[in-house]
Amino acid sequence: MFSSFDIETQYNVYICGVQSYHPPMLYLAIPFASQGKPVADLLKVKLARASDDLTIHDIIVVFAEMNRQKSYMIEANKDLHVLLKSKVAAMKDPHWKQSSEQMLAKMRL
Repeated sequence: MFSSFDIETQYNVYICGVQSYHPPMLYLAIPFASQGKPVADLLKVKLARASDDLTIHDIIVVFAEMNRQKSYMIEANKDLHVLLKSKVAAMKDPHWKQSSEQMLAKMRL
């Protein structure tokens, strides 16, 4: 059912599912990430606007899943590299920052 929603709704469901439910519904990152470029384009905008560490981290989870699935070639998008690195560098919470740094390292950014 998740995949039948438009990508904006999928984003909202994903964020709600990972931030409001325990345990977090991280499995939603898999079908979301599988859609590739349209989701990457949306997430880039959402990431640029994000100011809280948890949302930044949760967006990076989807990019990491895209990298794992090879549904979007992150390494080819230099602007996205800069954005990801700058958002992680500005994170305040050490837990979310460390986790995000580890995901970026696995993506080789």
